[in-house]
Amino acid sequence: MAAKEIPIAGYGPRLLGRVEVAEGTMAFHFEKPPQFGFKPGQSADLILANPPETDAEGNTRTFSIASSPFENQLMFTTRMRATAFKRSLKKIPLGTEVKIDPPMGSFTLHSTGEKNQARHLRIAGKWRRDLH
Repeated sequence: MAAKEIPIAGYGPRLLGRVEVAEGTMAFHFEKPPQFGFKPGQSADLILANPPETDAEGNTRTFSIASSPFENQLMFTTRMRATAFKRSLKKIPLGTEVKIDPPMGSFTLHSTGEKNQARHLRIAGKWRRDLH
């Protein structure tokens, strides 16, 4: 008797494109499923079903969502470290279906309810004092 396949919650978008956005950093663009809603600052697990390479860390990684909730594609941007997952993500053909779990996390600004709330800008990275 064949094992019964258990459906797993999540989405199955396809890889639309990838581009190097800085030295050693790539952006990966995926279809945005119609019901995939998220807030800026959230992340999602990206799962490769049959990657060309795998290692002890497995086939799932969590990435911050780099696109705006209003865009029609999902974008994840990452440094390309020497892991089987990231090498696989760079190699898989465009059009490959991946699994993306629902968004999670709350690295977001909370409303204070004040009428004249100050605007905020969040920047990740290192401070550089040697720029001229």
